[in-house]
Amino acid sequence: MLAGARVRAVKHSPPRSQSGLALAEQGVTSPPKASFARTRAERDWAKMFGMPAADLSADARAGRETGAIFRTLQENPETTGGSLGFLGYSMRRDLSQGGTFDYQRDGFTRLSDYRNVSNFNVGLYSQQAGLSLDDTPRIAGAYGKYFSNNPEPRDSYGLTDDQRRFMKLGYRAGQRGGFGSSP
Repeated sequence: MLAGARVRAVKHSPPRSQSGLALAEQGVTSPPKASFARTRAERDWAKMFGMPAADLSADARAGRETGAIFRTLQENPETTGGSLGFLGYSMRRDLSQGGTFDYQRDGFTRLSDYRNVSNFNVGLYSQQAGLSLDDTPRIAGAYGKYFSNNPEPRDSYGLTDDQRRFMKLGYRAGQRGGFGSSP
């Protein structure tokens, strides 16, 4: 099973009988076209992973929601002390092994072909949450130090070149605005 139902194609074309002209004649407007940034992200995705682009809008939305709550907690003197705990909990819930958006695992089965997809997603989620590009590998490395059985000893954060590269690509895709606006 290739990453279960979590990997979804982004573009869906209507049946030929439901072309834009036929829909317009029925009074139905066609869906809005994807933004240039989203189209570029989908093209880049296909080149990197050799498959149709996954719809990461839910992942990006979760990152934005986490970031918004985190910032709200930081602004209130009564809750600021719990803000980092909330951020850590949310990122672990969403991105860690078996997390909501962990594409490289299906239950306890590891799908190594999707490792880079998961690292791309860590970068996208972090960018959408409002974290810096420097914070992203630092947080991932801190997590890996305690929960990974294969940290890269030559890297200051314990990350491989591929992990860093795909996190950065995901972060940059978020910056281009293809997955919604971030803080």
